[in-house]
Amino acid sequence: MNRFLWKVVSLMMLVAVIPVGIGVIVVDQLVQETVAIGLDDRVKGSLARSTEVYRNYISLRREAIGLWVTALAHDEALVAALGNDRKVREVLAARAQAGSGEHQGVAYLSVEGPAKIVVDRSGSYPEAQWRGREATRTLRGADGTEWTLRATVVVPWSLFHDYQALGGVQETFENMDARQASLSGAYSRAFVASSLGALLLAVLLGVLLARGTTGRLARLHAATAVVAAGDLDHEVAVRGSDEIADLTRAFNGMVGELRQSRDRVAYLERVSAWQEIARRLAHEIKNPLTPILLAVQQLDRKFDAYAEDPPRYRSLVSDSLEIVTEEVGALRRLVQEFRDFARLPRVEPEPVEVRRYVADFLKTSPQFAEYVVAFDAEGAELVADVDTTLMRRCLDNLVQNAAHAVDGAGLPRAGSVCVRVSRQGDEVAIQVEDSGPGIAPENLALLFQPYFTTKGDGTGLGLPIVRKTVIDHGGDITVQSPLSEDGGTRFEIRLPAIG
Repeated sequence: MNRFLWKVVSLMMLVAVIPVGIGVIVVDQLVQETVAIGLDDRVKGSLARSTEVYRNYISLRREAIGLWVTALAHDEALVAALGNDRKVREVLAARAQAGSGEHQGVAYLSVEGPAKIVVDRSGSYPEAQWRGREATRTLRGADGTEWTLRATVVVPWSLFHDYQALGGVQETFENMDARQASLSGAYSRAFVASSLGALLLAVLLGVLLARGTTGRLARLHAATAVVAAGDLDHEVAVRGSDEIADLTRAFNGMVGELRQSRDRVAYLERVSAWQEIARRLAHEIKNPLTPILLAVQQLDRKFDAYAEDPPRYRSLVSDSLEIVTEEVGALRRLVQEFRDFARLPRVEPEPVEVRRYVADFLKTSPQFAEYVVAFDAEGAELVADVDTTLMRRCLDNLVQNAAHAVDGAGLPRAGSVCVRVSRQGDEVAIQVEDSGPGIAPENLALLFQPYFTTKGDGTGLGLPIVRKTVIDHGGDITVQSPLSEDGGTRFEIRLPAIG
Protein backbone atom coordinates (compact mmCIF):
# COMPACT_ATOMS: atom_id res chain seq x y z
CA MET A 1 0.00 0.00 0.00
CA ASN A 2 3.05 2.26 0.37
CA ARG A 3 3.52 2.04 -3.39
CA PHE A 4 -0.05 3.19 -3.89
CA LEU A 5 0.54 6.08 -1.46
CA TRP A 6 3.60 7.25 -3.39
CA LYS A 7 1.75 6.94 -6.67
CA VAL A 8 -1.00 9.18 -5.30
CA VAL A 9 1.53 11.69 -3.93
CA SER A 10 3.52 11.70 -7.19
CA LEU A 11 0.38 12.28 -9.21
CA MET A 12 -0.65 15.15 -6.92
CA MET A 13 2.80 16.75 -7.27
CA LEU A 14 2.66 16.41 -11.04
CA VAL A 15 -0.83 17.91 -11.17
CA ALA A 16 0.30 20.80 -8.94
CA VAL A 17 3.69 21.49 -10.59
CA ILE A 18 2.40 21.81 -14.16
CA PRO A 19 -0.06 24.67 -13.42
CA VAL A 20 2.53 26.41 -11.20
CA GLY A 21 5.16 26.27 -13.98
CA ILE A 22 2.73 27.61 -16.53
CA GLY A 23 1.63 30.27 -14.06
CA VAL A 24 5.21 31.42 -13.46
CA ILE A 25 5.78 31.89 -17.20
CA VAL A 26 2.47 33.70 -17.66
CA VAL A 27 2.97 35.97 -14.64
CA ASP A 28 6.51 36.84 -15.72
CA GLN A 29 5.28 37.86 -19.15
CA LEU A 30 2.33 39.70 -17.63
CA VAL A 31 4.56 41.66 -15.25
CA GLN A 32 6.93 42.62 -18.04
CA GLU A 33 4.07 43.68 -20.30
CA THR A 34 2.41 45.61 -17.48
CA VAL A 35 5.60 47.46 -16.55
CA ALA A 36 6.33 48.10 -20.22
CA ILE A 37 2.84 49.53 -20.72
CA GLY A 38 3.20 51.74 -17.66
CA LEU A 39 6.63 52.97 -18.78
CA ASP A 40 5.63 53.63 -22.37
CA ASP A 41 7.34 56.74 -23.82
CA ARG A 42 3.97 58.24 -24.69
CA VAL A 43 2.82 57.85 -21.08
CA LYS A 44 6.02 59.40 -19.76
CA GLY A 45 5.79 62.24 -22.30
CA SER A 46 2.17 62.93 -21.42
CA LEU A 47 2.99 62.90 -17.73
CA ALA A 48 5.85 65.38 -18.23
CA ARG A 49 3.67 67.67 -20.32
CA SER A 50 0.92 67.50 -17.69
CA THR A 51 3.37 68.57 -15.01
CA GLU A 52 4.57 71.48 -17.17
CA VAL A 53 0.98 72.53 -17.88
CA TYR A 54 0.21 72.55 -14.17
CA ARG A 55 3.32 74.59 -13.46
CA ASN A 56 2.44 77.13 -16.17
CA TYR A 57 -1.13 77.30 -14.91
CA ILE A 58 0.01 78.17 -11.39
CA SER A 59 2.38 80.83 -12.78
CA LEU A 60 -0.43 82.31 -14.85
CA ARG A 61 -2.64 82.38 -11.75
CA ARG A 62 0.00 84.37 -9.94
CA GLU A 63 0.36 86.82 -12.86
CA ALA A 64 -3.43 87.13 -13.07
CA ILE A 65 -3.59 88.08 -9.41
CA GLY A 66 -0.90 90.77 -9.98
CA LEU A 67 -2.76 92.11 -13.02
CA TRP A 68 -6.01 92.23 -11.08
CA VAL A 69 -4.41 94.25 -8.28
CA THR A 70 -2.78 96.57 -10.87
CA ALA A 71 -6.10 97.02 -12.62
CA LEU A 72 -7.74 97.83 -9.30
CA ALA A 73 -5.07 100.47 -8.60
CA HIS A 74 -6.05 102.21 -11.85
CA ASP A 75 -9.76 101.86 -11.27
CA GLU A 76 -11.24 105.31 -12.04
CA ALA A 77 -14.10 104.92 -9.59
CA LEU A 78 -11.69 104.05 -6.79
CA VAL A 79 -9.36 106.93 -7.65
CA ALA A 80 -12.29 109.34 -7.83
CA ALA A 81 -13.56 108.14 -4.44
CA LEU A 82 -10.28 108.75 -2.61
CA GLY A 83 -10.87 111.08 0.29
CA ASN A 84 -14.45 109.84 0.76
CA ASP A 85 -14.26 106.89 3.12
CA ARG A 86 -17.80 105.65 2.51
CA LYS A 87 -17.45 105.68 -1.28
CA VAL A 88 -14.00 104.04 -1.10
CA ARG A 89 -15.45 101.24 1.07
CA GLU A 90 -18.31 100.72 -1.37
CA VAL A 91 -15.97 100.57 -4.35
CA LEU A 92 -13.60 98.18 -2.55
CA ALA A 93 -16.50 95.94 -1.49
CA ALA A 94 -17.82 95.80 -5.05
CA ARG A 95 -14.37 95.11 -6.52
CA ALA A 96 -13.68 92.42 -3.87
CA GLN A 97 -16.96 90.72 -4.68
CA ALA A 98 -16.20 90.84 -8.38
CA GLY A 99 -12.66 89.54 -7.85
CA SER A 100 -13.77 86.47 -5.91
CA GLY A 101 -14.70 83.37 -7.82
CA GLU A 102 -14.36 79.58 -7.90
CA HIS A 103 -10.58 79.57 -8.24
CA GLN A 104 -9.64 82.68 -6.23
CA GLY A 105 -10.97 85.06 -3.63
CA VAL A 106 -10.14 88.39 -2.00
CA ALA A 107 -9.21 87.75 1.61
CA TYR A 108 -7.99 91.24 2.51
CA LEU A 109 -8.36 94.60 0.76
CA SER A 110 -7.43 98.06 2.09
CA VAL A 111 -6.56 101.59 0.99
CA GLU A 112 -4.12 103.34 3.29
CA GLY A 113 -3.22 107.02 3.21
CA PRO A 114 -4.37 109.94 5.35
CA ALA A 115 -7.05 107.47 6.42
CA LYS A 116 -7.08 103.66 6.41
CA ILE A 117 -10.05 102.02 4.76
CA VAL A 118 -10.14 98.24 5.06
CA VAL A 119 -12.37 95.59 3.49
CA ASP A 120 -11.50 92.30 5.26
CA ARG A 121 -12.83 89.06 3.86
CA SER A 122 -10.42 86.67 5.55
CA GLY A 123 -13.17 84.98 7.54
CA SER A 124 -14.67 83.49 4.39
CA TYR A 125 -11.49 81.59 3.29
CA PRO A 126 -10.06 79.01 5.73
CA GLU A 127 -6.30 78.76 5.50
CA ALA A 128 -6.45 74.98 5.30
CA GLN A 129 -8.20 75.23 1.93
CA TRP A 130 -6.82 78.46 0.41
CA ARG A 131 -3.34 79.88 -0.12
CA GLY A 132 -2.97 83.69 0.01
CA ARG A 133 -0.76 86.05 -2.09
CA GLU A 134 -0.32 89.65 -1.00
CA ALA A 135 0.29 92.58 -3.41
CA THR A 136 0.53 96.38 -2.96
CA ARG A 137 0.08 99.24 -5.42
CA THR A 138 0.29 103.04 -5.14
CA LEU A 139 -2.77 105.22 -5.79
CA ARG A 140 -2.60 108.93 -6.53
CA GLY A 141 -5.62 111.08 -5.78
CA ALA A 142 -6.91 114.08 -7.76
CA ASP A 143 -5.24 116.41 -5.29
CA GLY A 144 -1.91 114.56 -5.67
CA THR A 145 -2.22 112.69 -2.39
CA GLU A 146 -0.64 109.18 -2.46
CA TRP A 147 -2.50 106.20 -1.14
CA THR A 148 -1.39 102.56 -0.78
CA LEU A 149 -3.62 99.74 -2.09
CA ARG A 150 -2.96 96.53 -0.17
CA ALA A 151 -4.69 93.30 -1.33
CA THR A 152 -4.44 89.63 -0.30
CA VAL A 153 -5.85 87.31 -2.92
CA VAL A 154 -6.18 83.55 -2.19
CA VAL A 155 -6.25 80.54 -4.49
CA PRO A 156 -7.24 76.91 -3.53
CA TRP A 157 -4.54 74.71 -2.00
CA SER A 158 -5.84 71.86 -4.18
CA LEU A 159 -4.02 73.38 -7.17
CA PHE A 160 -0.68 73.08 -5.36
CA HIS A 161 -1.53 69.64 -3.91
CA ASP A 162 -2.44 68.28 -7.32
CA TYR A 163 0.73 69.72 -8.74
CA GLN A 164 2.81 68.09 -5.99
CA ALA A 165 0.99 64.74 -6.48
CA LEU A 166 1.59 64.90 -10.20
CA GLY A 167 5.25 65.58 -9.56
CA GLY A 168 5.41 62.55 -7.23
CA VAL A 169 3.88 60.34 -9.91
CA GLN A 170 6.37 61.61 -12.46
CA GLU A 171 9.22 60.91 -10.04
CA THR A 172 7.87 57.38 -9.42
CA PHE A 173 7.72 56.69 -13.14
CA GLU A 174 11.27 57.95 -13.54
CA ASN A 175 12.41 55.58 -10.76
CA MET A 176 10.47 52.67 -12.33
CA ASP A 177 12.07 53.40 -15.66
CA ALA A 178 15.50 53.26 -14.02
CA ARG A 179 14.86 49.85 -12.42
CA GLN A 180 12.45 48.28 -14.88
CA ALA A 181 14.40 45.01 -15.15
CA SER A 182 14.85 44.56 -11.40
CA LEU A 183 11.15 45.35 -10.80
CA SER A 184 9.98 42.66 -13.23
CA GLY A 185 12.37 40.14 -11.69
CA ALA A 186 11.22 40.99 -8.15
CA TYR A 187 7.56 40.41 -9.00
CA SER A 188 8.41 37.14 -10.77
CA ARG A 189 10.53 35.91 -7.85
CA ALA A 190 7.80 36.82 -5.36
CA PHE A 191 5.23 34.88 -7.39
CA VAL A 192 7.56 31.88 -7.72
CA ALA A 193 8.26 31.89 -3.97
CA SER A 194 4.56 32.09 -3.07
CA SER A 195 3.73 29.39 -5.62
CA LEU A 196 6.40 27.05 -4.29
CA GLY A 197 5.14 27.63 -0.74
CA ALA A 198 1.58 26.85 -1.81
CA LEU A 199 2.84 23.79 -3.72
CA LEU A 200 4.73 22.52 -0.68
CA LEU A 201 1.70 23.04 1.54
CA ALA A 202 -0.56 21.31 -0.99
CA VAL A 203 1.80 18.33 -1.22
CA LEU A 204 2.02 18.10 2.58
CA LEU A 205 -1.76 18.18 2.95
CA GLY A 206 -2.06 15.73 0.07
CA VAL A 207 0.31 13.30 1.77
CA LEU A 208 -1.69 13.50 5.01
CA LEU A 209 -5.01 13.00 3.23
CA ALA A 210 -3.64 10.26 1.00
CA ARG A 211 -2.13 8.47 3.97
CA GLY A 212 -5.49 8.46 5.75
CA THR A 213 -7.23 7.18 2.63
CA THR A 214 -4.63 4.57 1.73
CA GLY A 215 -4.47 3.49 5.36
CA ARG A 216 -8.15 2.66 5.37
CA LEU A 217 -7.80 0.89 2.03
CA ALA A 218 -4.88 -1.06 3.47
CA ARG A 219 -7.05 -2.21 6.37
CA LEU A 220 -9.71 -3.32 3.89
CA HIS A 221 -7.04 -5.16 1.89
CA ALA A 222 -5.77 -6.93 5.01
CA ALA A 223 -9.33 -7.77 6.06
CA THR A 224 -9.97 -9.28 2.62
CA ALA A 225 -6.97 -11.58 3.11
CA VAL A 226 -8.23 -12.58 6.56
CA VAL A 227 -11.72 -13.34 5.22
CA ALA A 228 -10.25 -15.22 2.29
CA ALA A 229 -8.38 -17.39 4.82
CA GLY A 230 -11.74 -18.40 6.30
CA ASP A 231 -12.20 -16.02 9.25
CA LEU A 232 -15.74 -14.77 8.64
CA ASP A 233 -15.97 -13.22 12.12
CA HIS A 234 -13.53 -10.46 11.16
CA GLU A 235 -14.88 -6.91 10.76
CA VAL A 236 -13.26 -3.58 9.85
CA ALA A 237 -13.96 -0.51 11.97
CA VAL A 238 -15.94 2.13 10.05
CA ARG A 239 -14.44 5.62 10.16
CA GLY A 240 -15.86 8.76 8.57
CA SER A 241 -18.84 9.14 6.26
CA ASP A 242 -17.27 9.14 2.79
CA GLU A 243 -17.24 6.55 0.00
CA ILE A 244 -14.54 4.47 1.72
CA ALA A 245 -16.69 4.31 4.85
CA ASP A 246 -19.60 3.15 2.67
CA LEU A 247 -17.29 0.56 1.11
CA THR A 248 -16.23 -0.61 4.57
CA ARG A 249 -19.84 -0.96 5.70
CA ALA A 250 -20.64 -2.86 2.51
CA PHE A 251 -17.63 -5.14 3.15
CA ASN A 252 -18.77 -5.82 6.73
CA GLY A 253 -22.29 -6.48 5.46
CA MET A 254 -20.98 -8.88 2.84
CA VAL A 255 -18.89 -10.75 5.43
CA GLY A 256 -21.94 -10.91 7.70
CA GLU A 257 -24.03 -12.39 4.91
CA LEU A 258 -21.27 -14.90 4.13
CA ARG A 259 -21.09 -15.81 7.81
CA GLN A 260 -24.87 -16.23 7.98
CA SER A 261 -24.87 -18.32 4.80
CA ARG A 262 -22.03 -20.45 6.13
CA ASP A 263 -23.88 -21.03 9.40
CA ARG A 264 -27.04 -21.96 7.54
CA VAL A 265 -25.22 -24.36 5.25
CA ALA A 266 -23.39 -25.93 8.16
CA TYR A 267 -26.64 -26.22 10.07
CA LEU A 268 -28.42 -27.81 7.12
CA GLU A 269 -25.51 -30.23 6.68
CA ARG A 270 -25.75 -31.22 10.34
CA VAL A 271 -29.50 -31.58 10.10
CA SER A 272 -29.13 -33.76 6.99
CA ALA A 273 -26.64 -35.94 8.79
CA TRP A 274 -28.97 -36.29 11.77
CA GLN A 275 -31.85 -37.07 9.46
CA GLU A 276 -29.87 -39.98 8.05
CA ILE A 277 -29.05 -41.16 11.55
CA ALA A 278 -32.69 -40.86 12.55
CA ARG A 279 -33.75 -42.82 9.47
CA ARG A 280 -31.36 -45.67 10.27
CA LEU A 281 -32.18 -45.60 13.98
CA ALA A 282 -35.90 -45.80 13.24
CA HIS A 283 -35.26 -48.81 11.00
CA GLU A 284 -33.19 -50.56 13.66
CA ILE A 285 -35.70 -49.95 16.44
CA LYS A 286 -38.84 -50.78 14.48
CA ASN A 287 -37.89 -54.35 13.48
CA PRO A 288 -37.78 -55.95 16.97
CA LEU A 289 -40.91 -54.25 18.28
CA THR A 290 -43.47 -56.57 16.65
CA PRO A 291 -41.69 -59.86 17.58
CA ILE A 292 -41.34 -58.71 21.18
CA LEU A 293 -45.02 -57.83 21.38
CA LEU A 294 -46.06 -61.14 19.68
CA ALA A 295 -43.86 -63.18 22.01
CA VAL A 296 -45.32 -61.57 25.11
CA GLN A 297 -48.86 -62.02 23.78
CA GLN A 298 -48.16 -65.69 23.02
CA LEU A 299 -46.75 -66.17 26.53
CA ASP A 300 -49.96 -64.77 27.88
CA ARG A 301 -52.08 -67.07 25.72
CA LYS A 302 -50.08 -70.25 26.72
CA PHE A 303 -50.19 -69.47 30.40
CA ASP A 304 -52.79 -72.10 31.31
CA ALA A 305 -51.06 -74.87 29.39
CA TYR A 306 -47.47 -74.45 30.62
CA ALA A 307 -47.52 -72.83 34.05
CA GLU A 308 -47.34 -75.14 37.14
CA ASP A 309 -48.47 -72.35 39.38
CA PRO A 310 -50.99 -70.57 37.23
CA PRO A 311 -51.98 -67.72 39.59
CA ARG A 312 -48.45 -66.73 40.35
CA TYR A 313 -47.24 -67.24 36.81
CA ARG A 314 -50.20 -65.33 35.51
CA SER A 315 -49.42 -62.39 37.73
CA LEU A 316 -45.78 -62.42 36.63
CA VAL A 317 -46.65 -62.60 33.00
CA SER A 318 -49.26 -59.85 33.33
CA ASP A 319 -46.72 -57.55 34.97
CA SER A 320 -44.20 -58.32 32.26
CA LEU A 321 -46.80 -57.69 29.61
CA GLU A 322 -47.66 -54.31 31.13
CA ILE A 323 -44.04 -53.30 31.27
CA VAL A 324 -43.25 -54.46 27.78
CA THR A 325 -46.39 -52.82 26.39
CA GLU A 326 -45.45 -49.52 28.04
CA GLU A 327 -41.89 -49.68 26.74
CA VAL A 328 -43.10 -50.60 23.30
CA GLY A 329 -45.39 -47.56 23.36
CA ALA A 330 -42.47 -45.35 24.29
CA LEU A 331 -40.40 -46.88 21.52
CA ARG A 332 -43.21 -46.31 19.06
CA ARG A 333 -43.44 -42.66 20.06
CA LEU A 334 -39.67 -42.32 19.70
CA VAL A 335 -39.80 -43.99 16.32
CA GLN A 336 -42.58 -41.63 15.25
CA GLU A 337 -40.49 -38.62 16.32
CA PHE A 338 -37.51 -39.91 14.35
CA ARG A 339 -39.70 -40.63 11.35
CA ASP A 340 -41.19 -37.15 11.41
CA PHE A 341 -37.73 -35.59 11.63
CA ALA A 342 -36.30 -37.78 8.88
CA ARG A 343 -39.24 -37.18 6.57
CA LEU A 344 -39.86 -33.44 6.90
CA PRO A 345 -42.16 -32.54 4.02
CA ARG A 346 -41.11 -30.12 1.31
CA VAL A 347 -42.10 -26.51 1.96
CA GLU A 348 -44.82 -25.36 -0.44
CA PRO A 349 -45.29 -21.65 0.39
CA GLU A 350 -47.89 -19.25 -0.90
CA PRO A 351 -48.51 -15.52 -0.28
CA VAL A 352 -50.13 -15.12 3.14
CA GLU A 353 -51.11 -12.05 5.16
CA VAL A 354 -49.07 -12.89 8.23
CA ARG A 355 -50.97 -10.84 10.81
CA ARG A 356 -54.27 -12.49 9.98
CA TYR A 357 -52.63 -15.92 9.75
CA VAL A 358 -51.09 -15.67 13.27
CA ALA A 359 -54.34 -14.30 14.72
CA ASP A 360 -56.28 -17.26 13.23
CA PHE A 361 -53.71 -19.70 14.62
CA LEU A 362 -54.23 -18.38 18.15
CA LYS A 363 -58.01 -18.42 17.81
CA THR A 364 -57.98 -22.05 16.68
CA SER A 365 -55.56 -23.20 19.41
CA PRO A 366 -57.74 -23.55 22.54
CA GLN A 367 -54.95 -25.33 24.44
CA PHE A 368 -53.28 -21.92 24.87
CA ALA A 369 -56.39 -20.02 25.94
CA GLU A 370 -55.71 -20.46 29.66
CA TYR A 371 -52.39 -18.68 29.26
CA VAL A 372 -54.20 -15.62 27.90
CA VAL A 373 -51.84 -15.30 24.97
CA ALA A 374 -51.54 -11.61 24.06
CA PHE A 375 -51.40 -10.88 20.31
CA ASP A 376 -49.70 -7.63 19.27
CA ALA A 377 -50.17 -7.08 15.53
CA GLU A 378 -50.98 -3.47 14.82
CA GLY A 379 -50.14 -1.84 11.51
CA ALA A 380 -50.46 -2.36 7.77
CA GLU A 381 -50.79 -5.72 6.08
CA LEU A 382 -47.63 -7.84 5.91
CA VAL A 383 -47.40 -10.48 3.21
CA ALA A 384 -44.86 -13.33 3.00
CA ASP A 385 -44.59 -16.72 1.31
CA VAL A 386 -45.69 -19.23 3.97
CA ASP A 387 -46.50 -22.94 4.03
CA THR A 388 -49.46 -22.60 6.39
CA THR A 389 -49.36 -26.21 7.60
CA LEU A 390 -45.67 -26.36 8.43
CA MET A 391 -45.55 -22.85 9.87
CA ARG A 392 -48.49 -23.71 12.13
CA ARG A 393 -46.42 -26.54 13.59
CA CYS A 394 -43.57 -24.09 14.20
CA LEU A 395 -45.82 -21.61 15.99
CA ASP A 396 -47.45 -24.41 17.98
CA ASN A 397 -44.04 -25.60 19.14
CA LEU A 398 -42.83 -22.13 20.13
CA VAL A 399 -45.99 -21.11 21.99
CA GLN A 400 -46.15 -24.50 23.72
CA ASN A 401 -42.51 -24.17 24.87
CA ALA A 402 -43.28 -20.66 26.16
CA ALA A 403 -46.26 -21.97 28.16
CA HIS A 404 -44.20 -24.85 29.59
CA ALA A 405 -41.48 -22.41 30.66
CA VAL A 406 -44.04 -20.41 32.63
CA ASP A 407 -45.56 -23.56 34.19
CA GLY A 408 -42.15 -24.99 35.07
CA ALA A 409 -41.29 -21.85 37.03
CA GLY A 410 -44.64 -21.81 38.82
CA LEU A 411 -45.48 -18.34 37.50
CA PRO A 412 -48.98 -16.93 36.91
CA ARG A 413 -50.30 -17.83 33.50
CA ALA A 414 -52.27 -14.64 32.84
CA GLY A 415 -50.50 -12.59 30.18
CA SER A 416 -47.44 -14.84 30.34
CA VAL A 417 -47.06 -15.27 26.57
CA CYS A 418 -47.08 -12.56 23.89
CA VAL A 419 -46.99 -12.96 20.12
CA ARG A 420 -45.97 -10.00 17.93
CA VAL A 421 -45.96 -9.49 14.17
CA SER A 422 -44.07 -6.51 12.71
CA ARG A 423 -42.08 -5.26 9.73
CA GLN A 424 -38.28 -5.26 10.15
CA GLY A 425 -36.73 -3.73 7.03
CA ASP A 426 -37.31 -6.16 4.15
CA GLU A 427 -38.51 -8.93 6.46
CA VAL A 428 -41.61 -9.92 8.42
CA ALA A 429 -40.84 -10.72 12.07
CA ILE A 430 -42.94 -13.09 14.24
CA GLN A 431 -41.94 -12.92 17.91
CA VAL A 432 -43.01 -15.35 20.64
CA GLU A 433 -42.09 -13.97 24.07
CA ASP A 434 -42.67 -15.44 27.53
CA SER A 435 -42.14 -14.19 31.07
CA GLY A 436 -40.49 -17.39 32.26
CA PRO A 437 -37.14 -17.68 34.06
CA GLY A 438 -35.13 -17.57 30.82
CA ILE A 439 -32.58 -19.93 29.31
CA ALA A 440 -29.17 -20.65 30.81
CA PRO A 441 -26.39 -18.94 28.78
CA GLU A 442 -24.55 -22.22 28.21
CA ASN A 443 -27.67 -23.71 26.59
CA LEU A 444 -28.42 -20.88 24.13
CA ALA A 445 -25.94 -22.11 21.52
CA LEU A 446 -27.32 -25.68 21.75
CA LEU A 447 -31.05 -25.02 21.48
CA PHE A 448 -31.27 -25.80 17.76
CA GLN A 449 -28.98 -28.83 17.86
CA PRO A 450 -30.84 -32.13 17.25
CA TYR A 451 -31.46 -34.22 20.38
CA PHE A 452 -30.48 -31.49 22.80
CA THR A 453 -33.18 -31.01 25.45
CA THR A 454 -33.54 -29.94 29.06
CA LYS A 455 -36.90 -31.68 29.46
CA GLY A 456 -37.10 -35.09 31.05
CA ASP A 457 -39.53 -36.39 28.43
CA GLY A 458 -38.27 -34.36 25.44
CA THR A 459 -36.63 -35.70 22.31
CA GLY A 460 -34.68 -32.55 21.40
CA LEU A 461 -36.15 -32.45 17.87
CA GLY A 462 -38.82 -29.77 18.17
CA LEU A 463 -36.66 -26.64 17.78
CA PRO A 464 -34.35 -28.19 15.12
CA ILE A 465 -37.47 -28.99 13.06
CA VAL A 466 -38.70 -25.41 13.57
CA ARG A 467 -35.42 -23.89 12.40
CA LYS A 468 -35.09 -26.14 9.36
CA THR A 469 -38.65 -25.30 8.36
CA VAL A 470 -38.00 -21.56 8.70
CA ILE A 471 -34.73 -21.81 6.73
CA ASP A 472 -36.58 -23.71 3.99
CA HIS A 473 -38.89 -20.66 3.86
CA GLY A 474 -35.83 -18.48 3.10
CA GLY A 475 -35.69 -17.01 6.62
CA ASP A 476 -34.18 -17.89 9.99
CA ILE A 477 -34.99 -17.97 13.69
CA THR A 478 -33.07 -16.44 16.61
CA VAL A 479 -33.44 -16.51 20.38
CA GLN A 480 -32.75 -13.88 23.04
CA SER A 481 -32.68 -14.70 26.74
CA PRO A 482 -32.87 -13.39 29.36
CA LEU A 483 -34.73 -10.21 28.45
CA SER A 484 -34.33 -8.60 31.87
CA GLU A 485 -33.14 -9.35 35.39
CA ASP A 486 -36.38 -11.26 35.97
CA GLY A 487 -35.75 -13.55 33.01
CA GLY A 488 -37.89 -13.90 29.91
CA THR A 489 -37.20 -15.42 26.49
CA ARG A 490 -37.98 -14.23 22.97
CA PHE A 491 -37.90 -16.37 19.81
CA GLU A 492 -38.05 -14.41 16.55
CA ILE A 493 -38.86 -15.84 13.13
CA ARG A 494 -37.91 -13.64 10.17
CA LEU A 495 -39.31 -14.27 6.70
CA PRO A 496 -38.70 -12.33 3.45
CA ALA A 497 -41.50 -9.81 2.98
CA ILE A 498 -43.44 -9.46 -0.27
CA GLY A 499 -43.98 -5.84 -1.31
